[in-house]
Amino acid sequence: MSSSISHRSMLRAKLPGTGNCKPAHFLVRRLSTPNHHTRYSITNRRFNHATADLPLPENSPAPRILNPYLYCSRTRGWRPYMPAPRRRLEQGSLLRVVSWNIDSTGVGRATRASLAIDHLEEVFGDPSSSLVVMLQKVHHQSLSAILEHPWIRKNFALSNARAPRRYFTLMMVSQHVQTDRWFRIPFQPPTGRDLLAVDIPLSSPDGESEHPKRVLRLCTTHLDLFREAEGEEPRPRQLAQVSALLKAPPTRCSEIIAGLVGGDLNQDSILYSLSHFVGHVDLCDVWDDTTHPPTPIFERLKGNTRENRTPSVRSARRIDSFLYTGMMDAVPLSEVRNVTGRTGRLGIGLKTTIKTWEYHVERRLNLARRGLVLTLPGKSHSDICREGGVRKELNVRVSRHVGSAIGIRVR
Repeated sequence: MSSSISHRSMLRAKLPGTGNCKPAHFLVRRLSTPNHHTRYSITNRRFNHATADLPLPENSPAPRILNPYLYCSRTRGWRPYMPAPRRRLEQGSLLRVVSWNIDSTGVGRATRASLAIDHLEEVFGDPSSSLVVMLQKVHHQSLSAILEHPWIRKNFALSNARAPRRYFTLMMVSQHVQTDRWFRIPFQPPTGRDLLAVDIPLSSPDGESEHPKRVLRLCTTHLDLFREAEGEEPRPRQLAQVSALLKAPPTRCSEIIAGLVGGDLNQDSILYSLSHFVGHVDLCDVWDDTTHPPTPIFERLKGNTRENRTPSVRSARRIDSFLYTGMMDAVPLSEVRNVTGRTGRLGIGLKTTIKTWEYHVERRLNLARRGLVLTLPGKSHSDICREGGVRKELNVRVSRHVGSAIGIRVR
């Protein structure tokens, strides 16, 4: 009897940090099962804290390491995973990159986000090609629609499966593309906005492993809007932080050889153009990187990324862009029809019909210089039903912004 008890005790092991005993074969089976999206487990929690080998600029704020998510058909849910060894992105191969402010303010957030993903699937449906999608101004309702989309579930790893704040940025990378670290870094001084980044390892030209490994760093962000009443312009300081992150010094494990940031840079008027800031931080603007005459930043036709709603409202303008540095070339994509130079535009004039609630409101217009306060009748719309609401169908834009798309090749 004693020998039997002793034999059984040898086959049992404790999980770290728990009082439960599990059979040894249970542990072996769970840890040795080959799975390209291994769940984030107790044995690899140190991934969250391992930032010593992450290339960061001097005096950088502490990064928040992210656990990317893949959809698990077995559990029918999104699960965090550790980036597993896969085939690295080949140097010189084409990587397609999309940046889009999906404008999750207003009504019908989920419907509009779902239609935006439908449009991306229509344009970039081939899952065998490498694709990175950067989204800005995502709301938790928009995120829910994105997580439920079959094309996203089948083909992408996501930076977030839960909303970190009311509005945030989101990165989606093709599942077959090997990634290294995913992380966020807040702007300094804090404004509530941040930089979302992912490092993509590159294969060596001769096929041999390299130390340190060469990586392509991709970032997305939504810069703060300049308001004259608040005094200092925040975007040059934020752009300088972006530039420093894309050109961070190498570590013993990683070396950045090229970097790209895409996002909403809030060039809200000709006075707030970033064209005179970009050179100061040593970044190149893809819109201007062309052998053809570049499209003026505020021309009404091509090259703008925010559409005008009516002639009486502010004219169309380009407030979204790609900036890059390092050994990288930008090329136009054949999948995108509306191309200016090397950059294409997506979702132009894309609309959908949504059901919403309409309310009559009174708007107060304060004419301080004349000492007058006017009360004007108006209408507001909401997804929430309240007293006095009338059910309406509205034909709305999917986003006030259009998406931007480029192809990049690392030399």
